[in-house]
Amino acid sequence: MLQTDTGIVLLYGEIKNSSWDEFDIKKGTKVKKGQHLCRMGKNQTGSVMLHFETYKQGTLKNSSWPSGTDAPPSVLNPTKYLLNCLYNSTR
Repeated sequence: MLQTDTGIVLLYGEIKNSSWDEFDIKKGTKVKKGQHLCRMGKNQTGSVMLHFETYKQGTLKNSSWPSGTDAPPSVLNPTKYLLNCLYNSTR
């Protein structure tokens, strides 16, 4: 999980075990735009994907919830965050 300067907490899942170490990322590391953080891992079916979640400021643990139920209050819809990143990025 990464805490952004705006307060949003990002979770990157389905990553290769210990790949944070390859990029010298550990608790408290300040990262910069475009910096590599980890490598994507393979899930149990053998496919590769990046799982991405957004949470409210101060969240320390990801949440899960059964299909068809409401998300926990700490979970944010990532759409606005991703669109903001898209429109404010340099191309």
